[in-house]
Amino acid sequence: MDHEATNYILSNIRIPNRHRVLIRAGIIDVNAGSVLFTPAITHILRTTIPTTDLSSSIITVEVDEEVDCMIQFRGMELRLFVEGEEQVHEILGWLADGLGPEAAECPVHLTLDWSELDPVRLVAVPPPLVVKHLSISDFLSGSLSESLCSAMVQPPDPKSFGWFLAQMESLRVGFETIESQGRLISILRSRYEEASSRGETELRRPMNLQSVELRGGPRNEGLVEEIKGILGEANVFWNIE
Repeated sequence: MDHEATNYILSNIRIPNRHRVLIRAGIIDVNAGSVLFTPAITHILRTTIPTTDLSSSIITVEVDEEVDCMIQFRGMELRLFVEGEEQVHEILGWLADGLGPEAAECPVHLTLDWSELDPVRLVAVPPPLVVKHLSISDFLSGSLSESLCSAMVQPPDPKSFGWFLAQMESLRVGFETIESQGRLISILRSRYEEASSRGETELRRPMNLQSVELRGGPRNEGLVEEIKGILGEANVFWNIE
């Protein structure tokens, strides 16, 4: 079914208190916001059965398999084949517009798996959405992983508003992704210790991480304590896979 037909059906159908909506689409050579994800179908964001689960406000974005993207929110699942980061942003923009003021209260959880999409560009989600959780897979390619790590430790330009991923609250990462435990420590020191030592104002410093989940290798208590020494009260978890 083509995009226009799908949009027509979704814009006219009404299913009160739906539990789940699954949309599969290839967004190739088109503007996602003009042919499929238009204002006419934002009503599907408002027909989910209410829940007391706090995680219901989370927008999860996962990219893998080169250019595949999955976006989930309140029982809505979008499985998309996209050409680039811009199309992911267009769809997130549609989601934010449909939610209105509520969008500012919906954190984005981003998972970077084996993909050719640029993680540095992908992280720049349309406001008021903000990436609060970042998960970096062991399968993220070396060059893309390096560019992401470099962006995370790069101090902000004096004219900019602040650090890359300044509002990130939790990080999940495999050691193979950042090459070594020493590299992880270097990243954390650059972001959280050196920002303070340079006298950056609180508004320009990155938000302190609340939790770090590590994957791979046997648990190293010395590393855990070193991370806690940098981050203070952050919870550190170790997942041996």
